[in-house]
Amino acid sequence: MSLHIGNIELGDGQSKIAVPLVGHNVDQLTIEINRALSQRPDLIEWRIDYLSTTNQEQILEVGQTLYHLCHPTPLLATIRTTAEGGQFNGSDGEYEQLINALISHHCADLIDIELARKINIQQNAEQPVPLLFSAHHFDGTPQTEAMKEQLKAMADRGADVLKLAVMPHKVDDVLRLLDLTTWADQHFEQPVVTMAMGDLGKISRISGQVFGSALTFATAQQSSAPGQLTVSQTRQGIQLLQ
Repeated sequence: MSLHIGNIELGDGQSKIAVPLVGHNVDQLTIEINRALSQRPDLIEWRIDYLSTTNQEQILEVGQTLYHLCHPTPLLATIRTTAEGGQFNGSDGEYEQLINALISHHCADLIDIELARKINIQQNAEQPVPLLFSAHHFDGTPQTEAMKEQLKAMADRGADVLKLAVMPHKVDDVLRLLDLTTWADQHFEQPVVTMAMGDLGKISRISGQVFGSALTFATAQQSSAPGQLTVSQTRQGIQLLQ
């Protein structure tokens, strides 16, 4: 099943391409967003954990600025924690407070929630913000049943999009993830997003429409995860496989 986000249908047609923004302040982010939009991505990801400030009011101001600069391209807001490869090292309480502030101020079209964070999400019943639940494994690729359980847990918690990223150490890890992706695409109503990171996993970043992953991440300049290709490389790969 597809999900309407901004001007795209996530899960419908070929995999969509998201470009991450990793600037430390609004000036850097403005330069990044202009460069990113020139590449015509389907979605922009704002990595909040890269900001130099932790002041919630300032973060919300930046978010609302980016939201308007991106329009009509959808904006995904992400607070990636140090436990899952990011820069945010605040407490669960601080993470929860910031997530709920982003929701209440509608700073994004889609918000990333790490599955491991047991937080109380406060949605606006009249205008809920779609949520992407995620799990990132930078140390390896979990057993297939464990990955299935994580995706099920995301769905049970009300995720609108299910995302799983792993680090393969051998080709078999990539094959297991791709097989899992096809299984998940057939078993869940929500769009599924998967990727194997690093050089071994590059094939997973362009083969989404073949195996069932609805979204891939590519860089307009600076990558936010190992193995990311450029937007041009990713688009060419997707079109070639299509």
